[in-house]
Amino acid sequence: LFRSAVALSAACRRDTVPPAHDAHLVSRAGMAMGSSLSLMAWTADDEGATRAFDRVFQEFDRLDQLLSVWKPGSDVVRVNDAAGTATPIVVSAETVAVLDAARQASERSGGLFDVTFGALNGLWKFDHDQDNVVPDPAAVRARLSLIDYRRIVVDPSARTVRLATTGMRIHLGGIGKGFAVDRGVALLRAAGLEHFSI
Repeated sequence: LFRSAVALSAACRRDTVPPAHDAHLVSRAGMAMGSSLSLMAWTADDEGATRAFDRVFQEFDRLDQLLSVWKPGSDVVRVNDAAGTATPIVVSAETVAVLDAARQASERSGGLFDVTFGALNGLWKFDHDQDNVVPDPAAVRARLSLIDYRRIVVDPSARTVRLATTGMRIHLGGIGKGFAVDRGVALLRAAGLEHFSI
């Protein structure tokens, strides 16, 4: 669905970009969405690449504010907090798009990919709280009924999301960063970069 990207294509217009023989590697690295993010472009336009890289980092940060389970007030946190209520939560177009892509991945995988795995959050600890403890199988079984992507109710026209059952939780850890990479690809291409990696 989403991909890490390396884009290669033909040379760009000579009237807007320095000659290709002046091209060299321009790079930037930093943290985004709780992970390292590295951008590289083969270009003669250092300033243009730097501006484009800034936009990519800003977009990753913006998407993190919408899609994270760690950011208070994010779309995902608000949807999770309202699980089981009758009130749908208005979310961003990006959140609707990610959930649509997640639904497609769930359907294609027969439910093996399922963003409602968030209901298991806290049983396994893989983040700052990692404790290397395998959870009690009974505790896992007790939450399995909360995992079912088909109970995410999305209304694309109203841009709303509702979780049908109390205790359900969306977690976009398996798809959110890929969505951000695709957005980054679009930004770098729009900036005129043709040879780059994210």
